[in-house]
Amino acid sequence: MLPDMNSTASGGDESQRKRNDGIDNKSSSENLDNNSINNQELKRKRYHRHTPEQIQEMEACFKQHPHPNHNQRKELSDKLGLEPLQVKFWFQNKRTQLKTWHEHHKNSYFRNENNKLRVENMRCREDLINARCRACGRAIVVDGKSSNEHCLRVENAQLREQIEYLATILVKFVGKPLENDVITPSSTASPTIDTETVRKFKGKAEDGGIFINEL
Repeated sequence: MLPDMNSTASGGDESQRKRNDGIDNKSSSENLDNNSINNQELKRKRYHRHTPEQIQEMEACFKQHPHPNHNQRKELSDKLGLEPLQVKFWFQNKRTQLKTWHEHHKNSYFRNENNKLRVENMRCREDLINARCRACGRAIVVDGKSSNEHCLRVENAQLREQIEYLATILVKFVGKPLENDVITPSSTASPTIDTETVRKFKGKAEDGGIFINEL
C-alpha cells in the first residue's frame, strides 16, 4: 500500500510551522529583553547624579538667571557635558525647591505672628476684666457701655453728692432750702446759686466762725 502523499506533505508543513513559531517566539522574547535593558539604561541616564562641580556651576547660574532661555541652557550644558534637557529639569526642580522653602518659611512666620496676637488678645481680655475706674477704684462692669462713659457717670455722681452737701450747709446757715431749679441734671457739673443766697451764706458763715471764700 502506497503512503498518502497529501498526508506526508501536510505533516511536513505542520512541523515547519511549529519551527517558525518557535523562532518567532524566541525573537519576541529577545526583543522584550532588549527593550527592558534599554529602558533600564534610559532610567539610569534619566536619574543621572550630577557631580559637585556641575551642581556648583548650575547654582551660580541660577542666582543670576533663575529662568534661563534655550541658548543659555545650551551653553551651560555644553560647558558641563550635560544634555540641555538635563539642565532644564535641574532648573525646574531648583525653582520648585525654592518655592517650597519660601512657603514653609512664610507659614512659620505667620504662625508665630498668630501666636503673638493670641497672647496679646488674652492679655487685653484679662486687663478688661480686671479694669478699675481711676475715679472710684471700682471694677468696671462692661455691659455695652464704654469705660469712659462709666467714669463720667461716677464723676457726675460725686459732683451731685458735693452739691447736695453744700445745699445742706446752705439750708442750715441761710435758713431756707434751695429752689428746685438750683440743682438739675444739666447743672450738676457747674451748679448755679443766686448771688443773694451766696452773700447771706458767707455772712452767716463768717458770724459762725466758718470762713468760705468760694464754693
